[in-house]
Amino acid sequence: ASSASADRRKVSLDLLGREFGQVPVDIGRILRRGRLIVAMIGKDQPPFVMKNKQGELIGLDVRIAQGIAQQLGVGVEYNRQATTFNKVIDAVENGEADLGISKLSRTLERAKKVLFSQPYIVLRQGLLINRLGLAKQSAGRGIGDVLQDLRGKIGVMQGSSYEEFAHRNFPKATVVPFQDWGQAVDAVFRGEILAVYRDELVVRKTVKSKPEASIDLRVTILPNTTDPIVVALPWYSTHFRDLVNLFLETMRLDVTTDKLLDQWVEFETQP
Repeated sequence: ASSASADRRKVSLDLLGREFGQVPVDIGRILRRGRLIVAMIGKDQPPFVMKNKQGELIGLDVRIAQGIAQQLGVGVEYNRQATTFNKVIDAVENGEADLGISKLSRTLERAKKVLFSQPYIVLRQGLLINRLGLAKQSAGRGIGDVLQDLRGKIGVMQGSSYEEFAHRNFPKATVVPFQDWGQAVDAVFRGEILAVYRDELVVRKTVKSKPEASIDLRVTILPNTTDPIVVALPWYSTHFRDLVNLFLETMRLDVTTDKLLDQWVEFETQP
């Protein structure tokens, strides 16, 4: 009986400590709620977040969300109301989620709104370029010279980091946002736009899934560019960010673009 009483006193003191700030406020809020709210984009983004045959969420971002929740001893609630990556950031900024884990890139504009964790994978940036349009623009110049002075229309995903990247890296081009990646790629095939711009993983997967792409389109992985993928947190969650960073370090994610591409293809070919 005395042992049970001691256990009850310990729990009471623990709760009292949280209430009076012995646990950092940003972490204590999650503990009191009993669940971690994670914002993710509504449309699946293999292999980061996707549904298996049973309708369960799986993928790299889901593993990270579940691992952080397990460290806190709470459950996970996914907020998938966002229709764009920028709206995932907005959900975190507005306090609608404790974390944004959704293949999120670091950008200067996003840094004005939220905190970032350390990257858990660093992708490269890539272009799929219409070969005929490129030939008209190159006039005998090498691809490096053409990219420095790239003109024409470049397609990007609306509300993604690549809108910001495109304006910064290709100031003479016209940035055309698309709501659907397939439509953007089709526009390049038809020559309606010069190129589409996204991370290396999606660019390589697009070519792999479209045999005709290698004939009509040129894949160019941009030198000296990176796309660090991070977890987003509210601006006031400084203690929680430290916990997330430590978790990412101890998780020791052994992920590369090649491994993620293999997982993506394997998932799509499962019966």
